[in-house]
Order: sequence, then C-alpha cells, then structure tokens
Amino acid sequence: MTTTLTEFNIWEAALTLAGGFLLLGWSSERFVDESVGLARRLSMSPFLIGIVIVGFGTSLPELTVSVFSALDAHADLSLGNAYGSCSYNIAVILGLLALIHPLRIKPRIRHGILPVLLAVTLISAAILAFCHGVTRLGGILLLVLFAIYVFALLRRDARNAIPATTPERSSDGRLLPLAVSLAVLLGSSALVVWSAETIARQLGVPELVIGLTVVAAGTSLPELTTSIVALRRRQTDLILGNILGSNLFNMLAVVGISAALHPLDHAAPEILSRDLPFLFAITTLLFTRRLTRWRGAVLLLGFLAYALLTWL
Repeated sequence: MTTTLTEFNIWEAALTLAGGFLLLGWSSERFVDESVGLARRLSMSPFLIGIVIVGFGTSLPELTVSVFSALDAHADLSLGNAYGSCSYNIAVILGLLALIHPLRIKPRIRHGILPVLLAVTLISAAILAFCHGVTRLGGILLLVLFAIYVFALLRRDARNAIPATTPERSSDGRLLPLAVSLAVLLGSSALVVWSAETIARQLGVPELVIGLTVVAAGTSLPELTTSIVALRRRQTDLILGNILGSNLFNMLAVVGISAALHPLDHAAPEILSRDLPFLFAITTLLFTRRLTRWRGAVLLLGFLAYALLTWL
C-alpha cells in the first residue's frame, strides 16, 4: 500500500531524525561504557566482549531484515543484506576510523578471528557455488560452525583470564543497563532509518537509491556509532571485536538462521562472483600490525568502486 506523504510528514520525520540521532549518541555512550564495565567484572577481555556482546548485539537489525526477507522468499535481499553489511563494516567503518586514528591489530586477532572469517567466506562461496543458494542443510551447517567457534572462543578466554586482585561486585547490576542501552541503540537506529527514508521519499529519491543507501547503511548504524564512541575511549580491542564479531555473526548466524527457516534458493550469481570476492579482499587488508590511514583510504575507495559497480 502506498502512503502519500504530506508536508507535515517531512517535518515530523525531520524532528524524529534529530531525536533519533540524539538517542543514538546517548545509547552508544552507555552501551560502550556498560560493555567495558562488564568485561572488567567478569575478567573477560574487551575484545571478547566486543565479539559476543557488542558485535552480536549490534547485528540484530541485520538478523531481522534477513530473516523476514527469507520468509518472504527474497533470497537475494537476505544474502545481500548479510554480506553487504559485512563489507560496509570493514570498508566504511574501519576505513573511516583508521583515517581518524590508526588502529593496532594484535597478533591474537591476526592469527585468530581473521583466518576464521576468511575460511567462513570460502565456505559460504562453496555452498553458493554447489547449491546456487543456501539450503536448509547449509544453514544448519553454518549455525553449527557458529556454535563451535563461540564455544572455543569462550573456553580459550576463560583459560587466559587473569583473576581479579580485588573483590568484584556481581555483574548482575550491569546486565539491565546493558540491555536497556542496547534496546535504545537499536530502537533509535530504526527511528533514524524510518525518518531518513520518509524524507527521501518526500524528496522524490528513487526506491533503488533508498534501498542501497539509507536501508543498507541504516542496519550498520549501531556498529558505526559504538565504534566511534569506543575510538574516543581508546578501546581498540572493543572496536575490532565489534566489527569482526558482527561479520562473524552475519555470515554464520544471520545467514544460517535465515536459511534454516526458509531455504535461500536461486541466489543471484553476482553474490558469488562480486560480493564475496570483494569481502574476501578487504578482509585480507586487515592482516597488518597497524591499520594505517592509507589502508583506511584504500578501504573507503574500494567500497566506493564496489558501490558504483553494483549500480552498473
């Protein structure tokens, strides 16, 4: 059903957009602070908290979009959302942050999660090549791999944890503020996307442009805002855990759950020939001790070229 937007709607949307950004800023600050506090209380590394709490939590918009797209039999939208968000996370968010302040990438990241992400990209490509999509069995396989990796990650971090020298209060007191700040973060992101989409429609922007810009970037707003706040706090491990954990969640859990609920059949060949190779290429650029400004510029320019290619 088509809704006719009046002049009042665009002003209402503009006010909502401003309010959404204010809430987004507040909730990002709180979410990062509560995440770091929880890591300290549980004697967990900020990187692990970044993966499990921040990375997975901020990927809930991608999960929602992909699941509903799969249930509506829109395989391309479901897969494109998941893989496109992964590319956006690395090329745009990490590229932008590296331009602001170079990021140190520790050996445990270079030798740990990055090879896993490359392997998952190759596994995804193999599934798409043999099945021309992601079958229900393929989705279950991705979910099993996701569960195995998270279990191994938690077990390794538990072995390497350094016991606190002073008694820590229970972490229960931080769980509610953490959940509230995450809920406000996701809700304010949805408000920003809705109001920006309303304004774009009122201004006559084509549907395709709205989908490729407002919606695609909108689902990555939680990752972007929390990463910017973490950069201000000098929490580099939390940034990388957020982005890389989000990508792991997207490729394994988001695609896996979507395919398990409804097979993602007859996927567009461009996903295999264009989108996954680009994702593989930009992930390899992270195999460095320091993500410098010039690498950040390469990532941003690469995404610009990739975006233009998708329009051709």
